[in-house]
This record gives sequence, structure tokens and C-alpha cells, in this order.
Amino acid sequence: MSQPEGYIEAGQEQKICKLNKAIYGLKQAARAWHLKIEESRMQYGFEQSKADPCLFKFANNGNSMYIIVYVGDLLIAGKEEDIRKIINELEEEYELKNLGEKYKIEAIVEKLLKEAKPTNTPIDPTYLKQVEDVLQPNNTQYRQAVGALLYVATVPKPDISVAVNILSRRNEKPRERDWNVVKRIIRYLETTAELKLIISKDKEPILNAFCDADWENDKSSRK
Repeated sequence: MSQPEGYIEAGQEQKICKLNKAIYGLKQAARAWHLKIEESRMQYGFEQSKADPCLFKFANNGNSMYIIVYVGDLLIAGKEEDIRKIINELEEEYELKNLGEKYKIEAIVEKLLKEAKPTNTPIDPTYLKQVEDVLQPNNTQYRQAVGALLYVATVPKPDISVAVNILSRRNEKPRERDWNVVKRIIRYLETTAELKLIISKDKEPILNAFCDADWENDKSSRK
């Protein structure tokens, strides 16, 4: 590589640097990283997909595990005990930051609530029928919380999507009752952190659809 700015020696400007390993941002870095992770996974019995070189599969005694590599991120799918084992193996080689759904939920709870009291529903059914109350003096914390909850609602916890969608409409002028719902959703996430949506291949899938007419229940907008 060319000599970096600030390290160029006078009279030796024509010289270049020889890298001992890849540096983040260089065009060769992505390939070097992929070759490294590929070699690492092969050592533990993973096979690289011929259809997608970023997908690695491991199968043993009927148990399958998959790893998807996206730049510096890894998405691991498999049985919980197998995932823990592979994470431990990866931690021996790399410095990892686990961004699993449970850890994301715990981070939000820890940041916004010191003690989360359990609740079984993310929002009060009568919320839209309640009258408007005092405005929040500052909407910064509210917007940060709703933004974090939107992330959680996107994939790991779709059951809070409706409640978070309602709260996101009030980002500009949140009221006290809106902030109380934010805290309620966080309590709900803490209560249901261990619950998962399981789709079994042993049963015939049945899809049920529901339609709900709101009939102007939102007192603030009459929608």
C-alpha cells in the first residue's frame, strides 16, 4: 500500500508499505476476512454452500446448524446448545459482540427501567379511548425508546408491532400516557423474553387472518 499520510519519509516517497495483515477499509480486506472465516469454519466441520459462499452448514446426527456471514456480522441458526457451543469456539479466535434478540431486549430494559414489573400485554386496550394529558417536557428520551422498540418489533418481537406503531405517531408531541405505554412495552418484553414463535414441520400449517374495524376509537384524531 502507499505510505499513509504523516508517515512518509523525505527522499523515500517512492517506497510502499508491505502489509502483514489486512487493514479494514482496503479493497483486499473483505476477501482476506472471508478466507479467514472460511478456513475457521472448515476446521469445525462446516461445509460452504456452493450456491452461496457466505452460507456455511454443519450437520451431525440429524442436527443441522447454519452460519450466514455478512461482512463482519454472523447470523447463526440451530439448536440453542449448538449455537452456544459455536459461539464459545468463535470467542476463542475473535472478539465477539452478541446481538441476539434477548440481549437486545435486556439492554433496552436496563437502560430505561431499573426494575421492570411483569405484564402480559404490551398496551392497555383502552389506550386510544383515553383523553389527552400533560405533554412530555422533552421528547428526546421518548424518541430514543420508540426507535429502539421499532428495531425489536421488526424481527424478534412482532407482537409489539401495533403498540409501537401507535406510539411512533406521537414522536413530536408525546404525552405522559404515551411514555407510560413505552414503559409498559418494556415490562412486557422483560416478561416474555423467553417466549418464542415455533413453527413445526410436523403439523400442517394453518393460516388465520383477522380484520378489525377501529370505528374512530382514537380520541385525538378520530381515526
